[in-house]
Amino acid sequence: MALFGRKGTAPSGDEVETPRRTLAAPPADVDGRRGLDEHRAWVLSMIEPLAPLGLGLADAAGLYLCEDIRADTDLPPVPLAETDGFAISAASRATTTPVGAGEPLPAGTDTVVPAWLCAVDAAGVLRVTGQVCQGDWVRPAGADAAVGEHVARDGDLVSPRRAALLAQAGYDRLLVRPRARVVVVAVDRPAGERPAATASGSALVTGALRQEGVTVWRVAVPAGDAEAVAETIGNELIRADLVVCCGGLEEDESVLAGVLAGMGPLDVVSLAIEPGGRYGFGLVGEESVPLLAVPATAAAALVAHLALIRPVVQALGGAAAPVTTVAHPVTHALPGAQVRQFVPGSLVPHRSGASGVRPLASRGVWPARALVAADVLMDVPAGHVIRPGDPVACWPLQA
Repeated sequence: MALFGRKGTAPSGDEVETPRRTLAAPPADVDGRRGLDEHRAWVLSMIEPLAPLGLGLADAAGLYLCEDIRADTDLPPVPLAETDGFAISAASRATTTPVGAGEPLPAGTDTVVPAWLCAVDAAGVLRVTGQVCQGDWVRPAGADAAVGEHVARDGDLVSPRRAALLAQAGYDRLLVRPRARVVVVAVDRPAGERPAATASGSALVTGALRQEGVTVWRVAVPAGDAEAVAETIGNELIRADLVVCCGGLEEDESVLAGVLAGMGPLDVVSLAIEPGGRYGFGLVGEESVPLLAVPATAAAALVAHLALIRPVVQALGGAAAPVTTVAHPVTHALPGAQVRQFVPGSLVPHRSGASGVRPLASRGVWPARALVAADVLMDVPAGHVIRPGDPVACWPLQA
């Protein structure tokens, strides 16, 4: 495969050809379609997490651990004051030592009297103006983690709060998986044949990944030029942990499908969802880089990002985060459909006291304004009619 314009070297007759991998994809239904959940589970089973690397605590923020971490000692190792005040012995009340929040308790004390419950009279005597029981306002030794207890586990996100706990435990270097590098390939249709549709889907996927902290690049290639498609994707493999092709699979005998089939094992199938279309998954190049091919329209690309692209990126980073949905009652009826449908919705107050969701489209092609205004995507099962007040699963959208 050409690399940045250089021609590949033809193999000699003495070289042994590496056997090609195959993809044992789930079967399609009688209509030639596959269920979204089944397809996603299969794709994720084919993803191998990226190789781990050691990073400093600050640089590991936002990444996922690939090691279990246990406390070497009790955390905290000694009792600490939870607030500013005076440390006392609850039994004798003989010791009254000033102490600040987070400071170790002086020897012989077991309780902290908060400063706002204390007053010093004219004779200089400290008087307690409220009730305090033994052990109040004290964080005991081992309250965060006992010696040998897990502080973090393989697959945990290094969030700011977890980083604080790890720093308290004395860890300044962690074994984590790197952020995935994604190349989004806009497979452009010829001039005059809906070029804006391809641009909108690839722009949405690129922006969504960048908003989620992923390193992402976007390139474009003409859909009908097999040589350009092959060279572009081949060149991008050097910097990609995942390739996402937006568009190019609209026709049964597409140029993209033919090119990808020559680069590694490939599965192309229609999913039983709306908006949807033809989806592809393959392992391309010598390194078997995963590749997702998704529809080019913005609406279908949004569904693809939430249901497939983001879960694959998380799996590459070592996470096993499930798709998150929240149920909201609908304000207007939604007609049933033969396939599972996703409908943009806006969150509004509801008489139940919880947030309701107002559909911004019925089904099929969404208005562009609905895509921008939506807070959630409503997930409507096949054949279900959703009536006002009925709960519906919703996929939250970022602003």
